[in-house]
Amino acid sequence: IGGNVVSGITDTEYIPPNLAENVKYYWKVAAVDPFGNSAISNPFNFIASWNKDDSDDGQVRVEMTGDLPSGYYVKVENTSQDFSIALKNSISDRLIKCVNQKAYKISVYDKNNVSQNISARGSVRFNYSDGNSDGYVDGTDIKIARIRIAHLNETKNRWEFPTAAQIIDKTKKHLKVDVEHFSYFTTVASVVPTKKISNIVNYPNPFNPEKETTTIKYVLTETDDVLIRIFNLVGDLVYQQNITAGEEGAIGQSEGYTNEINWDGKNGNGIVAATGVYILEIKSGKDKDVRKIAVIK
Repeated sequence: IGGNVVSGITDTEYIPPNLAENVKYYWKVAAVDPFGNSAISNPFNFIASWNKDDSDDGQVRVEMTGDLPSGYYVKVENTSQDFSIALKNSISDRLIKCVNQKAYKISVYDKNNVSQNISARGSVRFNYSDGNSDGYVDGTDIKIARIRIAHLNETKNRWEFPTAAQIIDKTKKHLKVDVEHFSYFTTVASVVPTKKISNIVNYPNPFNPEKETTTIKYVLTETDDVLIRIFNLVGDLVYQQNITAGEEGAIGQSEGYTNEINWDGKNGNGIVAATGVYILEIKSGKDKDVRKIAVIK
């Protein structure tokens, strides 16, 4: 069997050049100490692939469905990064009830091994454990049907669902989803909303408009125009905002998408609302939901 011998290496890593894709390569290391003593390792092997990669623990695979620039490659990396804040933000949306403690970073690198922020279409696959095929993740009360792949929205620091439909293969025991970009990925147990508008929350509540704004969050299962109205308890209109479908605040997806807007506590004339309780109404098409907001000073 032919091969190449590379000598004079003093580092503990080596990147072989000019590898061909989908070819299995074998390698071993011969070490020599300053006294001339030598030792040879057992042989190892790997398959060079630019358009797909598996995590070190074998739980995650990414495969490109679009072409990468010449010399670029995709990689899955285990990470020990702390996602506790993202977890808290996600649970507050009431869409996510359980988050996998492990997350994986998927990136595209150039030929110089520098991470590149480029648009890249691919599929992400996670394995799950259900050894007795009872429909639950082993060691938990989580139904397989509720598992979803989530990616990290790094701007809002929360876990969100990719827009594409997710496929669960109960025979091969994995789930798969197509994505338009790469980030951090994990698996979650989700609660899919049953209504077009749901899960309205705002914080802080109560809030003081002379010192702060309140953030209003709500979940949509369809992208459609949204009308935000706030009334006092007498029924007088205090505030109104129209949001066009597709804009932030009017985005939906079948798994549920959490939108958020801010209210500064002022009416349409720029006057700060009086202390009291107000009724928030969010309407989209024929559907609507309401919540109480308290203003204090």
